[in-house]
Amino acid sequence: MNHKIIKASLPYRDQETQALLFLPQHTEPQQRLAVFSHGYTSHKGDLLSWGNRLAEEGLASIIFDWPGHYLGNYSEVTDLDQFQTSAHRLFFEAFSVLRKNWEELYGDSFNQNSPIVLGGHSLGALLSLYAMTLPEFSDYKISAVCVGLGITPEGEEHLFQSKFFEKTMEVRQQLVSPALHPKNFLPLINKLKLELPKLSGPVHLITGENDVIVGKNGSERLLSLLESAGNKVSLEKPKNLSHHQPELAATTIRNFLRL
Repeated sequence: MNHKIIKASLPYRDQETQALLFLPQHTEPQQRLAVFSHGYTSHKGDLLSWGNRLAEEGLASIIFDWPGHYLGNYSEVTDLDQFQTSAHRLFFEAFSVLRKNWEELYGDSFNQNSPIVLGGHSLGALLSLYAMTLPEFSDYKISAVCVGLGITPEGEEHLFQSKFFEKTMEVRQQLVSPALHPKNFLPLINKLKLELPKLSGPVHLITGENDVIVGKNGSERLLSLLESAGNKVSLEKPKNLSHHQPELAATTIRNFLRL
């Protein structure tokens, strides 16, 4: 084994959620850390390949579950507004746990000028952008890697809300807290995308050409919106990276972070 996996818990209001750390062994660790989370109704297991692949390159990372997502844990979200204002703070909580374990394992201090990569898939990607605005990160060199994130054209129904996905969503809505029901949560996601502010670092978007959830030109619309707010954004579109297979992004992320 060339890396160590450590279980951890992260505080969320009066509850907690779970995380996994990936710490390289038998290789020179990078002075860089990565924090990722998963998409709506899913769990951190989607991103196992990301942590494993980056550890092979000497880059330590942590992946964590969103509260109220039952595939990852049985915590509850009782207030959607509280989730909106609090959930993205978990990126800093996760970073703090990762930094502490990194320093203990390698006997070195993590340099405050060293890069931190935030990101994730879909919902995780979106909330990582809001995490970039946290004052706790203001003294760090921050960037984001966002997989499967885009904007639906104005007036057009999101695919998750269509008849095509009706049966799927009947099941998936039972995998999250009632406060995170799709009828309430999907409009919030769209609102958060349209209100993205000026961020504290560059953003790299990765969206598969066959990602029908993001849709044709969905990431291009997001790129334009972010750039109009003064952000530095790049976009990469692998041919085969469907929305429901975020694990396939591991190699693309590794290759990008080698730059």
